[in-house]
Amino acid sequence: MHRYKFVLYRPLQFLPVLFGISVITFILVRLIPGDPARVLLGTRATPTAIAKIRAQYGLDEPLWLQYFYFLENLGRGEMGKSILYKIDVLKLIATRIEPTLALVLVSVLLAVLIAVPMAALAARNQGGVPDHAVRVVSTLGIGFPPFWLALMLIILFSVKLGVFPVSGYGNSPGDKLWHLALPGLTVALSLSTA
Repeated sequence: MHRYKFVLYRPLQFLPVLFGISVITFILVRLIPGDPARVLLGTRATPTAIAKIRAQYGLDEPLWLQYFYFLENLGRGEMGKSILYKIDVLKLIATRIEPTLALVLVSVLLAVLIAVPMAALAARNQGGVPDHAVRVVSTLGIGFPPFWLALMLIILFSVKLGVFPVSGYGNSPGDKLWHLALPGLTVALSLSTA
């Protein structure tokens, strides 16, 4: 019976976490310097236009009411429009899901292909030179920040050798896989040596 109680109460414990995340997100967005109405209007920012935009988006309301509008819109899946891309944020996120999932899959696959043979080598030669070599490689891997490793791999394989593309996602499945090889390797090296 105890397990069922845990399963029933665990989602309820998630509610305060979601509330905290929503408050922190709302506050961080409000702390961004500049006036959102001025950013939206750009060079057409007259005092009348700014007041109209502020009223349209509820920016002239008290902060606590803005937070409830934020929660209401979030509950409906309305995240607004991207200022940079000029499209709905939800549509923008949806376009980025495929590359993100592909990168995760490639990274996990490469991490397994790196970590399992290293672990097997270390386990077969426990206390020997291969075991110590794997331990040294793992220790060095923990010491290198992933962003630095990514930059070094880009400089070596993309800029110097020209083997992999520097950026992009590609069009065909093979091209996409080729574009994912270097970032996937970076994440895999970070995962497999940790």
